[in-house]
Amino acid sequence: MNTNRLLAFACLAVSLLLSGCQKEIEFDAITDADFVQTQTEIVQADVAALIEATKSEDIEALIEFSHPRVVNYMGGRADAYFGMEKAFQEFHELQMSYDVFDVNGQPTFYRTDRHEFVIQKMHSVCLTPEMSIAQNSALIGMRDLGTQQWKYMDYNSETEKKVYKIFPGLPKSIELPEPTVEVTYK
Repeated sequence: MNTNRLLAFACLAVSLLLSGCQKEIEFDAITDADFVQTQTEIVQADVAALIEATKSEDIEALIEFSHPRVVNYMGGRADAYFGMEKAFQEFHELQMSYDVFDVNGQPTFYRTDRHEFVIQKMHSVCLTPEMSIAQNSALIGMRDLGTQQWKYMDYNSETEKKVYKIFPGLPKSIELPEPTVEVTYK
């Protein structure tokens, strides 16, 4: 093999490695009835607490429920706090209120060789004096195998493209719900 071919092969190998060429992460849907029942109760209690924290603007609680990868992606705890504070401020400036904020169906659970994931579909409707904004989204929870506490990220139309950067262990073949936003003017 001459030097040019060897150099071309080496460049191809490096470019494949750098392009993120990787094997699909294998997973199983968790269907064990006891696991699903117990974890559904835990997740739904977490979701109820998250909804309450959102409505009462309890930023500390929202950060506590957020997965550390989400907080890091937001620039760390101080930046996450500031970003949420700013979002609530904009919420007030637009005179928004929640008309509906609830779960949409039962959660689904998945397991890889390193993590467990839960997907809980959500539905919310926010009102302003000029419009209503209906959103279908999801909370994606992740925990390492052997740990008990779920930590979450909000999966919506704005975070849809970031989900695999934040949760690189989330298998791309798990079907995630399509986030939607519908605005109706009054």
